[in-house]
Amino acid sequence: MDKHGQTPTHLGCSNDRYLDPPAVLKALGLPRGAAFLDVGAGEGRFSFAAAAIVGPGGRVYAVDVREECVAAVRKGIGERGLTNVEAHLADVAKGIPLPAASIDFALVANVLHEFVENHIAPAALRELARVLKPGGTLAVVDFYPEADTAAGPPKDVRLAPAQAEALLAGHGFRKVRLGKAGPYHYALVMGKS
Repeated sequence: MDKHGQTPTHLGCSNDRYLDPPAVLKALGLPRGAAFLDVGAGEGRFSFAAAAIVGPGGRVYAVDVREECVAAVRKGIGERGLTNVEAHLADVAKGIPLPAASIDFALVANVLHEFVENHIAPAALRELARVLKPGGTLAVVDFYPEADTAAGPPKDVRLAPAQAEALLAGHGFRKVRLGKAGPYHYALVMGKS
C-alpha cells in the first residue's frame, strides 16, 4: 500500500517487451566503467545489458519493489556468472540502499508513470537525485501516450515527454536530449544540476 492507503498499480516484472535493452543503452550513451542504477529493474533485461556495457570496471545496481523480480534478477546473475551486478529489494520512494552521489547513470524504464500514478513521484525523484553524482545522468524511457500497444500501461496514465521533462525539472534535473527508444517509446535524457 502507498501512503494514501492504495495498492500500487501496474507493477510487473516484465516491463520492456517492446524494447531492445542493449540498443537502448547504447543510444543513451551509457559509458564503460559507470555505476549504473536500474530503477524498477523487473527481470533484469536492462541490468544484464548494462553489465556488458559498463564492463568489469563498472557496477550495476538493479532495484525493484517486488520480491519476485529481485529473485529473478538474482537468479540471472548466478546463471550468467556476473560479478558486477547486485539486486536490491527497495521501494525507491522510501530509500535506495546506496550511498549519496554514488551513481553515474540511472535508468527509469517504463516506471516514471507508475511513480506519478501511485503518488510517490516527489519522494522517488528526491531519492534518485540523492544517489546520482553531480553531473550524473537520469534517463527516462517510457511509452508515448498515443502508442497503440497491447501491453504497457493504460494510455490515460502514460506521460508525454514534455510532462516527464517538467516533472524532472522540478526536482533539479535539466534536459540534455529527447529521442526515440523504439517504435513505442521515447528516451528522455536528463542531467543532474
